[in-house]
Amino acid sequence: GVVPIEVKKGRDIGSFGLASMSEFITTYNAPYGLVLYGGSSFVDRERRIVFYPYWQVWLDEITVFSDT
Repeated sequence: GVVPIEVKKGRDIGSFGLASMSEFITTYNAPYGLVLYGGSSFVDRERRIVFYPYWQVWLDEITVFSDT
C-alpha cells in the first residue's frame, strides 16, 4: 500500500496541522502515516501516525552506508 510522509519543522507534535495526513490515511486506507520531525519517536495509534525524528534518519543512513 501507500504510506503518506510529511516533514515538519519543530518538536511539538501538538502544534502540527495533520488534517491532510489523517484524510489521506482514511481516503486511501493507508496502514499508517509517517511524520519526520525534530522530536523523539512516538506512535499515535488512534490516528495511525508514526512520528520519527528526522535527525535519526540521517544517522541511520550514515550507519547503513558506512557498513559497505
